[in-house]
Amino acid sequence: MSVIVAIVVAVAVLAAGFLAAETARRRRRFTAGVVHAARDATLWQFIQRALDTWSLEVIERELAAALAEGLGLGKVALLSPGDKGWTAHALDGDGDGALPPPRTQNVFGWFRHNPNVVLATDLADGRYGGMRLPLVELCQTYGADALLPLLHRDQLFGVVAAGGLGRPLDEAERDFVTRLHLEAASLAASAQLFNEATLKLSLEHEVVSAEAVQQALLPHTGLERVAGITLASHYRGVPGAAGHLFAAYDRDGRALIVMGDVAGRGVAASMLVAVAKGCCEGSTLADPGAVLTALNRAIFRPGARRPEMRCLAVLFDPATRAVQVASGGAPFPYIVARRDGAVQLGCIVARGPVLGDLPAASFTVTTQTLRPEDTLVLATPGLVLADDARRVGYGDRRLQKALRRAAAHEPGWLLEEIVSDLDRHTAGRPPREEALLVLARAE
Repeated sequence: MSVIVAIVVAVAVLAAGFLAAETARRRRRFTAGVVHAARDATLWQFIQRALDTWSLEVIERELAAALAEGLGLGKVALLSPGDKGWTAHALDGDGDGALPPPRTQNVFGWFRHNPNVVLATDLADGRYGGMRLPLVELCQTYGADALLPLLHRDQLFGVVAAGGLGRPLDEAERDFVTRLHLEAASLAASAQLFNEATLKLSLEHEVVSAEAVQQALLPHTGLERVAGITLASHYRGVPGAAGHLFAAYDRDGRALIVMGDVAGRGVAASMLVAVAKGCCEGSTLADPGAVLTALNRAIFRPGARRPEMRCLAVLFDPATRAVQVASGGAPFPYIVARRDGAVQLGCIVARGPVLGDLPAASFTVTTQTLRPEDTLVLATPGLVLADDARRVGYGDRRLQKALRRAAAHEPGWLLEEIVSDLDRHTAGRPPREEALLVLARAE
């Protein structure tokens, strides 16, 4: 009887042990399932939060939160490249405090070709070769259990150093950190692409805006009357260039004419023209020398590459036919006159420094009185530089001949004659330099 009881007890003990082991196994499986589900939820929450932003900084913070929530890696540092080498700052709950920079900087070059997660417990593996000691030092410096590099187009823009676990990662934890790293690297690359595209669109918008400013600043072609003076102008532009200034104002019944050309081309030249034109628009000055002094002060910038502008300021009084001219390195104005049926061609000699060359430049004013039907001719250097197929420029001599032939015409017709002669010379060849021609006559 005692034998039977012993057998029953033994069976009961075995059954109880089996049930306890099965219960424990099921509990472990359940716990592992719960942990796995929780980590999956953490992973998807990280992805969702990261997709709500295209900020690399936010993605890095969310990655730190996911590492802390999913693995208990609550000590997280971000290593970032800078102008003076790699720097480090905390991403954990303690704030964004700066950390000591990495002592070994060449390790980051290795990450560019090895984008996988590095675990501190695996560094004894021979596959790391000569990089083992620098990686060990990096982990020890920041107390890292794992190093997660973030790359885009072979450009390493960050390494996340996460630690605080205090033990090796098991297989499930390794799987989680690997999946999290892959998602983080992909999202970071997408954020970088988005930022690059945004910057490109912004730059394109700025270029379009700059081109609109250029178009608005282009001198016009045609006839206008200002303070009793007839002005005929012709502008010949070059794609991508808008470095010419032309403006005319009524100054108490006298016409102030300002025209010039900026050295160089493109947006920078256009912005300089905008500054000069804004200075003219906001000024009430009439004296040509004072006008050029104000323009010189507005555009002068110290430095080796100072902006420069050749400019003429002319004050034309229709009542007295007196012309006052101040020059900032610009060509002399021509005077086309008829005396007793003969054509006479002269010029007003006015000299002065190029605008923008000296901070306190002064400009001498030359005065000359015109007779009825005398025409004042102003031109920028691009006119005489216009060349033909043999690269022969139009030149001052041919311009003078054209002025003599058409001297009897009104300013509008005289302008057309010169432009037609210029077209015959260039034979439709696209201009290489901007050119501006202005004719003025008192009525």
